[in-house]
Amino acid sequence: MRYPALPKKVSAPGGPVFVRLVTREKADDGAAAWGTYDTEHRVIRIERGLKPAMKWRIFWHEYTHVCLDDSGVDEVLTKEGTEAVCQAIRTGLMALGAFPPR
Repeated sequence: MRYPALPKKVSAPGGPVFVRLVTREKADDGAAAWGTYDTEHRVIRIERGLKPAMKWRIFWHEYTHVCLDDSGVDEVLTKEGTEAVCQAIRTGLMALGAFPPR
């Protein structure tokens, strides 16, 4: 399958979110990460060197974090529960071949 380029900006319930490709992304705890969502600045950061399919997997995972944060659902989930929900929704979106509108 041929994947389109990631968008530079997407809409979300709480307002626009910017998407940046970066080198050596790190999670809040300092560990290496393939992607993160910065809630304060509304930026999804994704490791630049990944293959396109993996970039999209990471994008949808992080975008789910955006939606959970904007809706307040993340406030009632544990960290493990939040990650499980993000993985499940990401898996479904990838199975459908979902891509955001341009």
